[in-house]
Amino acid sequence: MVSNVEDFVRLIQEAGLSLAHYAIQFFTFVPDPTGYVTVLHKTDGSLTRCAWHNVPWELDIVLEREASKGVRHVAVGMNGSYVILLNTGVMWWSGVPASLHRLLDDAEKRGRAVAVSLINF
Repeated sequence: MVSNVEDFVRLIQEAGLSLAHYAIQFFTFVPDPTGYVTVLHKTDGSLTRCAWHNVPWELDIVLEREASKGVRHVAVGMNGSYVILLNTGVMWWSGVPASLHRLLDDAEKRGRAVAVSLINF
């Protein structure tokens, strides 16, 4: 089985790109073993690109619509849950537990910063 990192590198090569020209801002693993979300910055500062593969379908729709606005971070959980934070400060989320939903909703309404990470036990 190919890991999501190996699959990412393969797709980059198939697109004719070289990672030598990009710095990776973040690489988010998703429950699908071939899935990921990553943000790449071209080292000359000319381009920032968000790339993703095999993410939950709702997240795919949000990324298709919002990624061009700049993605600061993405967290992906089980059963299609996700939180996405854009560079503008706008947050999108779905499928998160009710307590996290309330926290995110309150933070968004009050304009407070939020950090979301997933920990496996």
